[in-house]
Amino acid sequence: MLPYEREELKKICERMGGKFEGDKCIVDHVNDDLRSHFNYHGWNNYETWIMNLYLTNEESWQETMKNIGEECRKEVELERLKSGMVAGGPSYRQEIAICIGNRIKDIIEGNKPSIEEPYSSLLTSALDEVNWTELGDAIITEGAFSAESKARKIYSELSESERAGLRFGLFPARIQEDIKDRKVMLKLMDLAQEEFGKL
Repeated sequence: MLPYEREELKKICERMGGKFEGDKCIVDHVNDDLRSHFNYHGWNNYETWIMNLYLTNEESWQETMKNIGEECRKEVELERLKSGMVAGGPSYRQEIAICIGNRIKDIIEGNKPSIEEPYSSLLTSALDEVNWTELGDAIITEGAFSAESKARKIYSELSESERAGLRFGLFPARIQEDIKDRKVMLKLMDLAQEEFGKL
């Protein structure tokens, strides 16, 4: 577990009233008040939900989130490569989600308006409640960058004749498992069109 991942998990664990030991969160009892706190329209809390609404409803954020997602994926893959770990698995996704969340948090907090007290403290308090990792994971889930990056990775590993066949919807048998996601399949065809021109 990477240091920033451990710190994020420790923070979440403590908010749940648990005790963080080693790499595990030990929670004796989750009461109904706490459970409802972690369920606001399917989000961790109101602050996380409202931040997601803002990010997903602002067109200017779409490209930013896509870029952040791609940068984080590459950064995590590079770190894993350096340490001899492979890409994939739940911790891989969690590492990317933490990276995305931290980047978004830095941007949001860096653009926080200068306002007088007590409003400044209230805004800071609300931002402290946002579950940035949950937002990062939502960006992965919604495919803000995952379908495109997966398609580009698959495309780079195809031969020239396989890439040319994609223009006609001919997908090599060896990638059938990788293209169950329609977005990935369509992006592969788009990439072939870009490389070989339209029919």
